[in-house]
Amino acid sequence: MRVKSSATSRLPLLLEPAELFEALSDENVIVIDLSMPGVYRAGHVPGAVWLSYPVILHQHDDTDCDVPPDEKLSEALSALGIKPEHHVVAYDSQGCPMAARLLWTLEEIGHAHFSMLNGGWAAWKAAGLAEEVTARQLPRSDYRVKRSGRCNILRGEIGKKLHDKNVVLLDSRTEEEFTNELVITDRGGCIPGAVHCDWMHAVNENDAMRMRPLDELRIRMESLGVTPDKEIITYCQTHMRSAYLYMVLKILGYTQLRGYAAGYSEWGNALDTPISHAVDELPVKVAPLMPARPQLSIVKPVTDEMPVIDSRLLFLGETLVNAATAHMPGIRALVKTYCSQRPFRGLRISGCLQITPGTGALVCALVELGASVRWADVAADETANTIATYLLSQRIPVFTCALSADDQGMAQDIVEKMLVFPGERMPHVLIDNNDEHCLLTISEKFPGMEASTPSLVLDEISEELNSDSRKLLVEMMLLAKWEMRACEYLDNMRIWAANPMVCHCNSVVMLKNTLCACA
Repeated sequence: MRVKSSATSRLPLLLEPAELFEALSDENVIVIDLSMPGVYRAGHVPGAVWLSYPVILHQHDDTDCDVPPDEKLSEALSALGIKPEHHVVAYDSQGCPMAARLLWTLEEIGHAHFSMLNGGWAAWKAAGLAEEVTARQLPRSDYRVKRSGRCNILRGEIGKKLHDKNVVLLDSRTEEEFTNELVITDRGGCIPGAVHCDWMHAVNENDAMRMRPLDELRIRMESLGVTPDKEIITYCQTHMRSAYLYMVLKILGYTQLRGYAAGYSEWGNALDTPISHAVDELPVKVAPLMPARPQLSIVKPVTDEMPVIDSRLLFLGETLVNAATAHMPGIRALVKTYCSQRPFRGLRISGCLQITPGTGALVCALVELGASVRWADVAADETANTIATYLLSQRIPVFTCALSADDQGMAQDIVEKMLVFPGERMPHVLIDNNDEHCLLTISEKFPGMEASTPSLVLDEISEELNSDSRKLLVEMMLLAKWEMRACEYLDNMRIWAANPMVCHCNSVVMLKNTLCACA
């Protein structure tokens, strides 16, 4: 039972799990979960309402992560049931950078009361507190948003402050992004004069992703010249990681704070912005959006039993997948159109394709549409394992290895794990590119599968498809292939689809209209 209370006035900005547990009965406390939908469905803080992170972002010609217009934010917050008097507690399953972005947005619009759950979902689970799996929905409110401009800074304003000694630009990306070893935008590097602090330096991975001790963080910040007497501007690629450092500084008592919502995704893609560590200054190791098949390298195998996820890889993987998704408007439109229907609910999909940012975006889209997905890459490089780590964090089973001449057994083991779902069930659909290890594993261990799963090579698709579900999937794969620049290794991409496919799918008429609109 939720009761009225004045306890919310005493809730700290950084809230421990036990403190939140005590406040759950307060009707003024609204808990928002920004984890991926599968994580939320598997378990969340009792009473928490799920928010899709992209809802609080705005895409336009220059970036895909700006602050939404007032009307869009008004709709998002009203749909959640949030009112101006509510105390909002936000968390996610990745250490709270998405939660921090939401709270930063609330501060930008003048919302007075909010807290961040220290450590997020990881800390809640580590504390052994109650969980629930029932999705919650609050009654719709009528939240009227008006952005203040006090917390968000625009590109032009930053340009005018580059030589101001009373301003510090704090870059919270990885060191590789900062120094131009990893290029995600058109031009890599950093904003001139910026100091660097990877946001993960503020997180204790050995303490359920909680924030590091405040005294330690204060010393680190001051050693960088990030002091309370100066205006601090935090930025990263999309103002998610930098929103976390913004909250760190706010918790430390800093008052002159602003965040760059459009982030380096805008600055690095603009043609007229100055950049440090530019291509002509340092040797560059480029991680393109859609890389060609790389040279093999020795990397740590990734499995769904992997107990510890490297958080630096996780957020780099998320950045790459998000960047790829931004370049796949057809897939984005398809997910937006169909996600509420979950048309692939009950469909088991296995994939044996190189894991790139594009295939990572495709896998996430399939899951958003309701499918259960297992994926394998038997020739993985560092980029593949980075993206695999992100997919694992979303509870998507992924298996990778980098083969040498003596690793045929490992490859078959990886493929077998990819094919067999819990309960010894086989996939309804297999997406591959005639990989020899996949074909050999099927012929030796699952000979009946070839007969029951007719192959559809995407370049030679028959118009005579058996069901709307198969049509929808094939249309989606064709679209994905086109938006992924038809990489060389996808030339023989095909679908093996069992007949019948167990799938709750509506007519494909809406899909075809969506594709036409995106063409």
